[in-house]
Amino acid sequence: MPDDRPQVDGARSGAAGDAPSGAADAGAGDSGGLVRPLRRLRHAEPHSERYFFLLGLLLVDVCVIGLAGGGRWATFTYTPITAATLLLALRTSEARRRTMRTAWAAAGIAVLASLLVVVTGSKHLNGYVYFMLFALLLISPLAIARRIVMSRRVTLRLLVAAICVYLMIGLLFTFVYLGVNGVHPSFFAQGSQQDPSIYLYFSFITMTTVGYGDFTPASSVPRVLVVFEAMLGQVFLVTAVARLVSLYSSESPEPGDAVHDGEDGG
Repeated sequence: MPDDRPQVDGARSGAAGDAPSGAADAGAGDSGGLVRPLRRLRHAEPHSERYFFLLGLLLVDVCVIGLAGGGRWATFTYTPITAATLLLALRTSEARRRTMRTAWAAAGIAVLASLLVVVTGSKHLNGYVYFMLFALLLISPLAIARRIVMSRRVTLRLLVAAICVYLMIGLLFTFVYLGVNGVHPSFFAQGSQQDPSIYLYFSFITMTTVGYGDFTPASSVPRVLVVFEAMLGQVFLVTAVARLVSLYSSESPEPGDAVHDGEDGG
């Protein structure tokens, strides 16, 4: 009778040889299962890192305005940062070339005007520079908000973009308040205040409706601006949260659907 032992041994060796290969394939499959979602997230958000840069630049702008003081060099200190914030926001939002060229020109004019403030020390010119900074920043949240509305799913980029818009609203009204005070220096009922950090502080506590009461608007124009900021801040929070929740709900599968899928698969 022919001896089948070599064949059995060969089969065993073949099985033993296949086992590491199968384990390696399983390991590769597991690593692929971890890598694929990361690649998918990276391809889905090709410019997500720009929103992190924009958020960092906005935080730097807030810190510089709060710490620069009220000297003639203060405006020239944070005007280039604000201009860079505008340009980065438009670049991140994939604005058109014509819009980018206009933004570059407006940013250059604002920086030159802030330099004139250093040379002349004119408070009225300083007020107009603040209005120019307001106009520069006004384009940015509109462009980013358009991207938020056009999004079809919740991503990390979308969350960071919403935070950027919220910070921009506070900075927008900071520059409006400073501009009004520069043209007609009687914004607060507590007397004339020249330190930009006070207007930054007042803008953000108004937007968040904290209302400490240590500073209050003195006349009708500041009061109307304060009302608009409080309304805009709350409306943005409500609409942004509603938009994010609706996008997240549309992506999440229903529990019943998951059960049915499992039964169908079984």
